Order: sequence, then structure tokens, then C-alpha cells
Amino acid sequence: MQADRSSKSSRLAPSWPSFISGAVAGILSKTTVAPLDRAKILLQTRSHLLPSHASRTVSLIRHLHRTEGFRSLFAGNLSTIIRIAPYGAISFSSYEYIKQLLDAHDPRANPLRGIAAGSLAGACAVACTYPLDVLRTRLAYESKALNHNPGTGIGAPHGVQETSAHIRAHLLSSRPRMVDMARIISVSGGPRAWFAGLGTTLAGIVPYAGTNFFTNDWLKAHAALFFSSATSGDTDSSVRSSLAPPIPVWARMVCGGLAGALGQGVAYPLDVVRRTQQVRPGVAFHHVVQEIWSRAGIRGFYRGITINFAKVVPMVAVSFTTYDVLKNWLSQYA
Repeated sequence: MQADRSSKSSRLAPSWPSFISGAVAGILSKTTVAPLDRAKILLQTRSHLLPSHASRTVSLIRHLHRTEGFRSLFAGNLSTIIRIAPYGAISFSSYEYIKQLLDAHDPRANPLRGIAAGSLAGACAVACTYPLDVLRTRLAYESKALNHNPGTGIGAPHGVQETSAHIRAHLLSSRPRMVDMARIISVSGGPRAWFAGLGTTLAGIVPYAGTNFFTNDWLKAHAALFFSSATSGDTDSSVRSSLAPPIPVWARMVCGGLAGALGQGVAYPLDVVRRTQQVRPGVAFHHVVQEIWSRAGIRGFYRGITINFAKVVPMVAVSFTTYDVLKNWLSQYA
């Protein structure tokens, strides 16, 4: 009996290939779309401060490149990498672990369990890495050109008005580094500022991660059947793993991209609210909702969604595909 328990515990233990593959997948996917991610955050939180010629995705990227330089397109990306490495490692390894606990290996047979596994994995990863997400958002939010015209309302950074004159002068004269921004967040809002919008984020990650992981696995399960049937005539519906060799890389990319698009469509309005809460710590959820609604109506909750789809589809496609390929390779040495 002791041997049985030991064997079961070993099977349920998160594997190091999943952990490493998740971290690498997160880093690669996020860096690929970093310029789009920064433009999205500015469109979500500072759209009323943008010049008229920079109110769309491509024109905003050009404006940032012209006024702040090429490096500005990757503002906050280092903090993103620092966050996304543990986030990807935790989310992917947790998902594999929870799938085993719930016996949700076949997404076609257990869709609700698959969705639950993805949701729990996403919530776990967010809870563990949230302060780094706040830091990344604030770094991407700050724009030297826009800070000279800070304005009021949703676009006005809560921390700027309340920090010391020295910190504020530094913030307005140059782009803060991670250490500087961490100091600004701590001085302006205290420990609570590091968790501003956490509730909204968790509410959004549950449907997003659940939809993401499940849809990707469901599509790959059907892709495995299709390619197995096309190459060998095997139509056995008992195929259990969507990570079988027959699935080519391009098909994995398509499955991941479609999963990302669906997941983002479900959770996007909450993403807009939580980004605003992150740059304005202390503002309640319902106040943010009211301000967005009064400023732009229903369209305000979908501000930047076009750029987000352009970002999320390749990002999730690269993430899932990198994870699958790297994990399959590393598993040979596990």
C-alpha cells in the first residue's frame, strides 16, 4: 500500500519539463508582441491623452517610436519577462498537475473538468505573480510625452499626484526604471498598491485561462485524430493525448491562436477595468466601471480590442506551441 501511495504521489508531482517549458514559452511569446502590448495598455488607459494622429494601433506605435525611440516600444518588457517566466512555469505545470488530480486528460470526455483545471491553474499563477504584473503595467503606462500633459480622470496616474516632488520630477523627466517605479508604487499607495485590481484580475482569469487551456487541448485532440486518420487510417476515438507526434507545428499554432482569440473575447472587458485599477490604485471596481461608461459607453470596455486580438493570437499560438515542442523534447531526459 505504501508503494502504491508513493507511485501515485510520483505521478501527480509537477514535472520539471512542464515547469521549464512553461517559463520559456512565456518569455518567448511575450517578447514577440511587446510593442503591441504597450500600445494596447496606452489605448486602454490613456486614450483621451493621445494625439489625434496616434489614436490607432499602428499610428500609436509609430508615434512612440518617433518621439521616444525604438526602446520605448519595449518599455516594461524586462519586468514582463521577470513576471511571465514564473507565471508561465506555474500556470502550465499547475495545469498538468490539476488535470491529473481531476482526471481530465481527454478534453472531449471531460470538458467541465478541463475548463476547471485551466481556471484553477490561471488563478494560481496570477495570485503568485500579481505584484510583478502591476509593476509591468505601470512601466508600460508611463509615457514621457504624455506625462507632460497628464490630464485628469482615468488617464491621470494616481501615484504621480501623491508621490514626493523629487520622485515626481524624475518621473516626468525620464522613463522610470523598474527600481524607480517600484519605489513610486510603494510610496504612493503602500503595500495595497501592489495588489490593486487583483479581484478583477482573478475574476477575468478564471474564464480566460479556463477557455484558453480547454479550447487548445480540445482542438489538438481533434487535430490528433484528423492527422492520425489522414496518415495511417487510424480513427480510434480512444486517443488520449493531444500531444501525439502526428500534429504538425503549424496546426499547433492554429489551435493555440484560436484558443487565445476565444479566451480574450470572453474576458476583455474585465481586462480593461483591471488595467485602470492597476494604474489608479485604491479606486473601486464600480467607480472604474462608471467612469469608463460615462466617458465612452460600451465601446470603452472594448477600447484596444483590435490590437489585443492582433497581439493575443500570435502570442498564445507561440506560447502553446513552444510549450508543447519543448516539453516533448525535455521529457526524453526526465
